[in-house]
Amino acid sequence: MKLSLNWMQDWVELKTTDLHEIAKILTRSSAEVDQIIEPESFWQSIKIGEILEISAHPQADRMRITKTRIGDEVFQIVCGANNIRVGQKVPVATIGTVLPGNFVISQANKRGVDSFGMICSTAELGLTESADGIWELDENAPCGMSMGEFLGKNEAILEIENVTITNRPDLFSQYGFARELVALGLAEWKNKAMSKFEFPSNLPKFPFQINFAQKDLCSAIAGITLENCRVQESPAWIKKRLQSIGINPINNIVDVSNYVMWELGIPLHTFDLELIKSRDINMRLAQNGEKITTLDASEYELPETAIVMDDGKQIFDLCGIMGGENSGIRPETNQVWIHAPVYHPTYIRRTALKLNHRTDASIIYEKRVPDFMVEWGLKRACELLLQSCPEAKISSQAFLQFPSEHRQIKLSLAKVNSYLGEKLADSQIIRHLENLDFKVSSDFSVTIPPHRYRDINEEVDLIEEVVRIHGLDKVKTTLPQINIALSKYVDGYFLEENIKNQLAEGGFEAINYSFLSQKTLTKTLIKLDHPVKVQNPLNQDGEIMRPNLLPLLLNNIDQNYRHQGEFAIFEIGKIFQADANKIQELKNCAYLSSYQDFYQIKNLVQELSDKNSLNLKFSLAKNSPAYFHPGRVGEINFQGKNIGHWGEIHPIVRENWGLNFPLNYFEISLNLIHQAKIKNAKYQEFCRLPKITRDHNFLLNRKDLVADFMKKLEKTPLLVNLRVKELYSGNKIPAQQKCITISATYQAPDHTLSEEEVNQAHQKLVETALKNGASLRE
Repeated sequence: MKLSLNWMQDWVELKTTDLHEIAKILTRSSAEVDQIIEPESFWQSIKIGEILEISAHPQADRMRITKTRIGDEVFQIVCGANNIRVGQKVPVATIGTVLPGNFVISQANKRGVDSFGMICSTAELGLTESADGIWELDENAPCGMSMGEFLGKNEAILEIENVTITNRPDLFSQYGFARELVALGLAEWKNKAMSKFEFPSNLPKFPFQINFAQKDLCSAIAGITLENCRVQESPAWIKKRLQSIGINPINNIVDVSNYVMWELGIPLHTFDLELIKSRDINMRLAQNGEKITTLDASEYELPETAIVMDDGKQIFDLCGIMGGENSGIRPETNQVWIHAPVYHPTYIRRTALKLNHRTDASIIYEKRVPDFMVEWGLKRACELLLQSCPEAKISSQAFLQFPSEHRQIKLSLAKVNSYLGEKLADSQIIRHLENLDFKVSSDFSVTIPPHRYRDINEEVDLIEEVVRIHGLDKVKTTLPQINIALSKYVDGYFLEENIKNQLAEGGFEAINYSFLSQKTLTKTLIKLDHPVKVQNPLNQDGEIMRPNLLPLLLNNIDQNYRHQGEFAIFEIGKIFQADANKIQELKNCAYLSSYQDFYQIKNLVQELSDKNSLNLKFSLAKNSPAYFHPGRVGEINFQGKNIGHWGEIHPIVRENWGLNFPLNYFEISLNLIHQAKIKNAKYQEFCRLPKITRDHNFLLNRKDLVADFMKKLEKTPLLVNLRVKELYSGNKIPAQQKCITISATYQAPDHTLSEEEVNQAHQKLVETALKNGASLRE
């Protein structure tokens, strides 16, 4: 949105002309000033000229020689445009002017004839992309005046970032920001009245009966008709104002609508009364398949969110966005209907987005225009139209329909100062509010002005107004005085953080969405009797809530393995499981590795158990998930309950995912752990005496369970730790056997072990192994 300081000075007297200071204060307290558009210097050197004579060029049929007056001087200018004529007012770029594209105007010789300047088109001045000829100005344009002054381009414009005033519909106007300048101490009122116009009485009733299909389509509406209107150019001052904020003038009737919209913030529309087929008007939502051709000659098939008006025979208005071509103002228009409504913002926004056709009017309507503005807008439009067309007459009574609302909010001064962190005088608080048009009674009941009904709803909104007008930069920085208590974390917070930190030492953390497809489940050999389905999935890839963490971790591996090589990945996240009666949202922890084997994964889970005092137990899997290799999977138990599994991923799953390398995995449920009472670990001083580790290779029958074998060795004297270091079968190992490498650690609690003691203990371990079916690998 563009603000014209010249325009706002119709109502206020500025206390400073420092544009950067104004922009700084507005940005701090009201809305972000995106940029300051300084006056373009070349507009000052482009003058309004009058063509006095035209003669043929002796050497070029397409060129003509003009005598063009600029002020008191006459210049010879050669021009190639075919639409020049004597008496015409035109823009002339004088010698030394630099036009857009860095084109410098200098004295030139055009096929033997000297030319002292250039008569310009709108394209050459950068206003349009192309032009059929030179720009013909209004016949009353003052000869010799700079185009900068004529067009209003000799003033600076402040461009406001619309997003920052989304919740302030009262600021989508020049008048709204004039009010802000006063409140911020940057200006004083000199003429607060918007318009002195009053609707005439003793006229026929408004000729249209408007029927509303739904009450919520339009919260306020006003209208009036005029006759003897003559479509012509707007007065120069109106065109100048519109051009200063980037609006191209069209004609006096359309220009008044645009002028009022940007002056007051209420979109209007004008209809040619003679083109409306009936006086019985319907305002409704569009029906499927209906179409309209708008004023810009574009045809649209209307969505069912579009508000339209029809006269029983045709749709003539795409409400809040653009009028219909079949009811627009024509050169011969004589009777006009000025229409001032406030439409439901949701319908307008949805329609504009679906049609990909957002207009200035739709953008303003989306912000919830204050209802009372329909009367202001209608009065101002009548006043301006009668000024631009004195022969026009109002031909009907005004039709006004908007809710009468009176809202008060009780304000606590103590709360204002509490929020602010310092004490403001009562008079200062009252002044800040009254400068914003709030009325404050003796008991500090604050009456909300109509233009703020949309965004001031409770006491804290009033406090915000006081604080921003006072200035956040004036608020002293002080630390709040509060009692700080230890935060109560959700169940398992510290446990999850500990697990996450441990797993991060060997793998990457994944954060996946909870949605997946049936195809993904099928690839992972997961069959669900009661899948948790998404009612409105964005696509088929997100139709089911994940029942565990594996499928999406496999997807992570699939997408990243070729970039990273061997790696591991883990996730702590939510899963969703259901039976015939209920749906459960649970939290699981999973880890998937391409470089750790079955026993290394078990050791990892054991470390998690030891470091978090979980006392997890491991056992043979009785009913393991289908995605595990049936002979390489185990159960993980906690306090007698199965909370998960670990093991090797089934080869079929790997093949389905296109992964041609072994993968080992564990997944545990954290919910049962969170709900249980975990005994706090007690400190036990570690033994300071040295440990001695011996490795040994044994051959086992391939069908023998390693877990059973290890249990038989655990009772060896002086043994403090026993783990599987490697398991191997293949080359140089008999077909019916497998080789297991164990690592045994020995330690005495009260003395340093001698070599002889270690040898004796280890020999007993070997003997135990041999007695239980193992043999030595040679």
